[in-house]
Amino acid sequence: MTIELLDEQVEVEARSLVGEQLHTLLAGAIFNPYGPTIVACCSPVSEGDVASAAPLYYLSINPFTQYVARIGVVDCSDGVDVQSLASLHGVFTCSCPSLAFTTFLLEPPDSRLALKQWIASFEDAENTWSFIKKHKYDPWGRASAEQDEGFKQAIAELKPNKKSSGFLSNLFAKKKRGSEDWLAEFTNHLEDPRHQKTEQMCFFQAWEGSIEHAPGGQMMKNLGGNIVSMDEMIREWFIPIMLSCRVSDGFFGGKGT
Repeated sequence: MTIELLDEQVEVEARSLVGEQLHTLLAGAIFNPYGPTIVACCSPVSEGDVASAAPLYYLSINPFTQYVARIGVVDCSDGVDVQSLASLHGVFTCSCPSLAFTTFLLEPPDSRLALKQWIASFEDAENTWSFIKKHKYDPWGRASAEQDEGFKQAIAELKPNKKSSGFLSNLFAKKKRGSEDWLAEFTNHLEDPRHQKTEQMCFFQAWEGSIEHAPGGQMMKNLGGNIVSMDEMIREWFIPIMLSCRVSDGFFGGKGT
């Protein structure tokens, strides 16, 4: 496997990949009631051959903004390896996803190792896992707890003589520990079929709800903004991106872990 990255991303028309069969190398979904987001690195498939050399794209798709950029070239003719996938970690500048997948071309244990390394590259990964662990199979409860924690941190910042570098940096900073047990636990949980199904269902709910209720959502809708409906998201983005990922059995009939 070879990946050659461009020095700079080249943004393209977001819908240029709609309708294409995609081979996804890494993909995630970020559950956020105000802007759920799909992120992925993938390439269009030529004549059904996922192994042929192809342009590589980075995608970040939410109901209100859709960013697609060409980031390089990928060639999987000699297979896929964990080390090469690691070169893509820096492309993702988002927060840690609560759904995360690798290409179906990677078999366990390599697929699990690639997933573990990718998750570890996010600065807020341990913080994300702490909330998921406290609110297993309950993304809405988790989002509420994260919001409450953010408010508490903000109020603490306002207290006199409070020394801090900022509540956001404190809240989402990666904690330093002697043990990486949390990373193994997080990775295993991401492969839990119940977690995947619950996150997927709530992600869809958040997508539809953010358009109707998020600040600015209705205004953009009324002004005819570039809004992607839930049906469009599922049909044009979610399914094409996730179909070539290693997902749990029953996720939607894709490759099982």
